[in-house]
Amino acid sequence: MGQDSDDRRRTSSAGRVWQDHKDMVRQALRVSIPWFTFVNISFALIILFR
Repeated sequence: MGQDSDDRRRTSSAGRVWQDHKDMVRQALRVSIPWFTFVNISFALIILFR
């Protein structure tokens, strides 16, 4: 029980509280997919215009 409250406190102090693992994964993908897309297109253009 003590560990649960410590984990909850640590999570809430981080500023993001997820309802479950799926919410956490969705938020991570929402942040990272645009970045991965940008990097992927950049590499494709570098290779294309070599």
